[in-house]
Amino acid sequence: MVPMIPRLALPTLFVLAALLPPAAAALPADGCRPAGEVRVDAVDSGGILVLADGSRAALAGIEVPRRPLALSDAEAWPAAERATAALTALVAASPLGLYRCGAEDRYGRQMVDAVTADGRWLRNELLRQGWARVTPSADSRIGAAQLLAVEAGARDMRRGIWAMPAYALRRPAESWRYVDSLQVVEGVVTKARLARGELVLGFGDNPRRGLTLRLAKPLLARLAAYPPLAAYAGNPLALAGARLRVRGWIGKAMGPVIEVSQLEQIEPAIQNVNRRRWARRAEER
Repeated sequence: MVPMIPRLALPTLFVLAALLPPAAAALPADGCRPAGEVRVDAVDSGGILVLADGSRAALAGIEVPRRPLALSDAEAWPAAERATAALTALVAASPLGLYRCGAEDRYGRQMVDAVTADGRWLRNELLRQGWARVTPSADSRIGAAQLLAVEAGARDMRRGIWAMPAYALRRPAESWRYVDSLQVVEGVVTKARLARGELVLGFGDNPRRGLTLRLAKPLLARLAAYPPLAAYAGNPLALAGARLRVRGWIGKAMGPVIEVSQLEQIEPAIQNVNRRRWARRAEER
């Protein structure tokens, strides 16, 4: 059984992930339970593992690029092709140690992580190489902090998808361009209000174009237990003026909106010029 690591603050986890070499940077599958050894027969677009017994598994809490359905067979989508190639190379040395991370998804696929014989965890390695984004869910939020820390190193170094315009970090004012898509957006909260027990955070002066976040009452009750935002538990309206990074599906109401289902979708976005320097030093070693 893989030992659990202490729960570290997000900045500390980032530094560890940036400084350690690839094999050592792999972190335990926090929140996942061991499920024996498996062999992988194939890797489909979107990071779907086709196991030797015919079942299919998806990597929990991350999004691996897939070909958009609107593309014709003749059109390429380099992000999906390169991500699939990276994952295929990782699972080539089967068997893998499989870890189940919650219930099956709506397509009947197991939600998993897996570790290679040389100690590399699939989710962490794809994030480290820049071929995945973190997408916290009800089942995967327990280990979200460690995954976000690894993702941050790849994003700062512009590895993989982070060097591609289709996956760039968005500004709130351009959110209206990306309705009906999964995005990572960073900016300053300009307005915070409570409406029928729900916290509404606005970015910018134009609600028809700037992003709005909606957090339901049950999430507000969890603020004190979520270290990155615990300081706002007593007064969530104090988030006005805070710089946040948020990820999720952008829908549309009056304007672009993300209905936050997990607090782990939100991170304080502290601008730290030293963070990229640390990442570059780690890359040079």
